[in-house]
Amino acid sequence: MELTAASPSLFRSEAARLALLALWRRQLIWSVGLCKHMEPPLEIHHGLLVGHWRAVYGPLTVDWVFHDDRTFSGSVTRRREPISEFTGTWGLQGTCLHSEYTSDTSGAIDVGYIDRDVFLEFSHNHFVIQTRTGKRRYDRVQ
Repeated sequence: MELTAASPSLFRSEAARLALLALWRRQLIWSVGLCKHMEPPLEIHHGLLVGHWRAVYGPLTVDWVFHDDRTFSGSVTRRREPISEFTGTWGLQGTCLHSEYTSDTSGAIDVGYIDRDVFLEFSHNHFVIQTRTGKRRYDRVQ
C-alpha cells in the first residue's frame, strides 16, 4: 500500500492527517532552502563533449570520439593491441549521456544496446562518469 497524505485509513483523525501534511510542507520548504546553497547542477552543452577523450585503466586504453553530428566512434586496446572498435549515436539529457551502439568489432556490445551514464564531473579537459560498472575518468586528447 502506498503511503500518502490522502490515505484516510492510515490516520485516526483529520487532525493527524493535517499534522502530517504540515510536517511534509516544512520538510519541503527546508529542502528547497538547502538546495539554494548547494552547487548548481552540471550544465553540459553538447558542443563541449565533441572531441577525442581517453581513459586509461592499467593495460587498457579506451578512446572515445564524439562527433558534432551526435555520432561517436571509439576503440579499446590492451598494451596497444586492438581489442575492439565501436560506433554509435549519442545524446545528452541533463547530466545523462545516452549512447546507442551501432557496431562493435569484438561482439561484446550488441548492436542497438543503449547505455546511460551520469556525468559526475565535467570540465574542458576531463570528465568523470558513473557507468553501470563504476566511475570512469576520461581526459581530453589534444
